[in-house]
Amino acid sequence: MKLKSVAKCFLGAAIALSGTAAFSQPSNACPTEEPCIPEYHQVFDDHNIFFCEQRYGTPTTAVRTPGGVMPVIRWVSHYFMPSGYDPQTRCEDVSARFQTYYNNGMLNYITTGIVNRQPVVCVTDTTGGPCQGVLFTLKPHQNASKVIEKLFDIRAGASGPLYESSSRVYFDMNQYLQKQGIVSTKTVSNTSRP
Repeated sequence: MKLKSVAKCFLGAAIALSGTAAFSQPSNACPTEEPCIPEYHQVFDDHNIFFCEQRYGTPTTAVRTPGGVMPVIRWVSHYFMPSGYDPQTRCEDVSARFQTYYNNGMLNYITTGIVNRQPVVCVTDTTGGPCQGVLFTLKPHQNASKVIEKLFDIRAGASGPLYESSSRVYFDMNQYLQKQGIVSTKTVSNTSRP
């Protein structure tokens, strides 16, 4: 009988200690006076707006930043017109995707991937991370990493850093957006549908 009483005491003490330990953990709550932004969360500048515009007669995905308008993609390929994706349609669709991913905090890095056995240019939130959203699909057998390099003129040093992980590249879109001024438009004639 005494053994049962001792066991109950130990059980009660263990429960009390675990409850105390659980409630004494530091709080991760945000103060009510300030907005709470976790360290890993991208801080958005609501001045960055992606849109489709005509530049020299060519549909162009561009971003308006506090430093000006930066062209991102000139849509010149007619490869996917038979499936309803002419340059204007791709420009509008992909510009909307850029804005959606940006608004949702997913446009930290642009990388490559394969979706439905097709090469794609996509977004991810970390270097080394998987595709989390497709920006646009490329023609079959096209090298998506080379398209990213050409798109952002990476090898010439005109844009933000390029991170390489295995055979994939990761382009730092946040740094690109922080750049002030106008970046020269790159023609991507080999992109496919969005």
